[in-house]
Amino acid sequence: MGKKFQKARELLGAGRNVEALGLYATLYRQFPQSGPEYGNAAMQSGDLDLGNRILEEARCREPNNPKLLAGLADIYGNWGLHAKYRVLVSEAAAIDSRNLDLQIKLATFLTRTIVSKKPAGGQPVPRAGFRETNWRVPCPRIWTAVKTSSRKPNNNSVNCSLPN
Repeated sequence: MGKKFQKARELLGAGRNVEALGLYATLYRQFPQSGPEYGNAAMQSGDLDLGNRILEEARCREPNNPKLLAGLADIYGNWGLHAKYRVLVSEAAAIDSRNLDLQIKLATFLTRTIVSKKPAGGQPVPRAGFRETNWRVPCPRIWTAVKTSSRKPNNNSVNCSLPN
């Protein structure tokens, strides 16, 4: 098994995408848990639709696995699909609320993507320290979840508050 995955990685690295994806497809049928690697390889070869479909299948197979969701989020983030990154990291952090690494990952992402309110007819005003090109409007579902949360913080949780 390991040799076949190594061969697929080598083919992909050599630019022989068709052969690599064919081998990954065969391996994926035998080992469905290899979905994230296959999806990432498909995206690397330029087939974003196939990669997205395979990553979504992996997500549907194990929707309550925070480690898998965080790994999928990293793949989407590496390809610039930040909306999917945000959703997956939020889900992973909600599932494993005691995982400090996931909470920090989510908080870091949210602080980089929150923009100040637009002045009348103007552009959003970025907060100091961030490049304007990195700014996106956060998902309203996340705002609602954070604002309406009634959980009381314990000693192991991070208390992050968002501006009104």
